[in-house]
Amino acid sequence: MVETTDQSFATCTVFAEIVDYAKKPVAEQIKLTERFNALLDQALTKIVPEDRIILETGSGAAVSCLGKTEDALLMAIDLRDRIAAQTAADGPPLSLTSASVSGRRSW
Repeated sequence: MVETTDQSFATCTVFAEIVDYAKKPVAEQIKLTERFNALLDQALTKIVPEDRIILETGSGAAVSCLGKTEDALLMAIDLRDRIAAQTAADGPPLSLTSASVSGRRSW
């Protein structure tokens, strides 16, 4: 007989999506996606890979942080600050909508 143990984790998931992504020309979508991914990678450097789950979407990403839920908030703030620091020389304006959800998850 196989024994199972329920594991419960405190998690926080941050959702970030590029505004009006589908309305933009494909060439601009590619540039925005590349910039978004680079900025997200930079914002994620303080969270060890074992403590996060990333789900890429066509127009953004969902990042779930396991354990220390404040990591997700700090990552979202870092991402926001990196986007705010972008200049016209970086390419087309990158605007995001975002939301976060926290709670306990069981596996």
